[in-house]
Amino acid sequence: MKNLLEKLGLLVLLVLALLPFASSHPDGLERVVHRLGIGGASPVSYAAPLPDYNLPGGGSSPAASLLSALAGIALTLVLCVGMGLYLRTKRNSDG
Repeated sequence: MKNLLEKLGLLVLLVLALLPFASSHPDGLERVVHRLGIGGASPVSYAAPLPDYNLPGGGSSPAASLLSALAGIALTLVLCVGMGLYLRTKRNSDG
């Protein structure tokens, strides 16, 4: 059952990646930042690796957006699996 749920979760991620892309209208946080004029004023600001789902040199084509979304999904999956393996190894060595 667990293996089936994992495969279903991956399938859902892939389907979500193929859905229509992000809206061109700013989300709530972006709207507040623009309204208050604080964009870029934070000392913790950093350049996003794939800003606005665009690949460097790839423009803002739908294919570039799809590849950016898939890259984000893959990176998140790798980080989560890696953290899970680390925690499982740590738990087994502690017990």
